[in-house]
Amino acid sequence: RYCGRGHVKGACQETCSFCPCGDEPGFTFTLNNGNERACSWLTRNDDKIEFRRNLYCYSDSFGAASGIGDACVSSCGFCL
Repeated sequence: RYCGRGHVKGACQETCSFCPCGDEPGFTFTLNNGNERACSWLTRNDDKIEFRRNLYCYSDSFGAASGIGDACVSSCGFCL
């Protein structure tokens, strides 16, 4: 029931049949400035990983994954 959510998929890989844990191939998303990026962009700059993950990977302050987090499970840091 909850396996479609990125943060659950990453934490419960075996239960959700999501092994190995990774990003959805070919997935792209639009940044707030209108540019399109792949999941790997989230971790491309070590100094900005935490900021980018907080901005794009979560849908709320309780840690639920956004649509981007559901597709970019590894880049969002949800793989345990």
